[in-house]
Amino acid sequence: MKAILVPPIQPPKQFHLTSSEWDSLNAATGKESEQNAILEAIVAERNLPVYLSGSDGKIRVCNVCAIIKPDRSHHCSTCGVCLLKMDHHCPWTNNCIGFHNHKFFIVFLSWGVVYCFFIICTSASYFAEFWRCPNNISVDRFQVLFLFIVAAMFGLCQLGLASYHMYLVGINLSTLETFHYPRLRGGQPDKTLFNLGIKENFRETFGSCFQLAILPVFTT
Repeated sequence: MKAILVPPIQPPKQFHLTSSEWDSLNAATGKESEQNAILEAIVAERNLPVYLSGSDGKIRVCNVCAIIKPDRSHHCSTCGVCLLKMDHHCPWTNNCIGFHNHKFFIVFLSWGVVYCFFIICTSASYFAEFWRCPNNISVDRFQVLFLFIVAAMFGLCQLGLASYHMYLVGINLSTLETFHYPRLRGGQPDKTLFNLGIKENFRETFGSCFQLAILPVFTT
């Protein structure tokens, strides 16, 4: 439920541009170097922890929210907001997956796999019986057989998705960052920019306590 109900965490107020700053940027439309110089000055004046740039090498700005984007944040066109460490927008949870609920999302997928595996194990005998004697299966047992098939399908899908997200956690990349690798200002795209080693990467998302790591408790 937390993967669905926890609202996105938006960038702090200090990243928001004032109306005069926004007007200055608009006045420099078409002059990218001048716009970036304005943004560089704002970042330096406010001492903002902005170290990444966009694919054009400039400081990233959201034209919808009128903010300087914090590192690893993105704008969700579905939710209409920028959020910290956005991974993707999930239509199944009708919520963005990001810093606020990435752990909850992976825990949800993982326990879903366990649940489907439990159903498969407890109904496998009915599946085997169906193949041995397909004409002697009752209506009740056919329902269990149907449950076995559904659990197997959903289990495989969730296993693939959970494994992929575990892999991303292991290399400290978000789904969006796999399309465009992060890059430092003045640098080149780097797949390993945030990679702290597999142990620290998992600790960053799940925390250092294993007992809490598998529960829907915020430990990021």
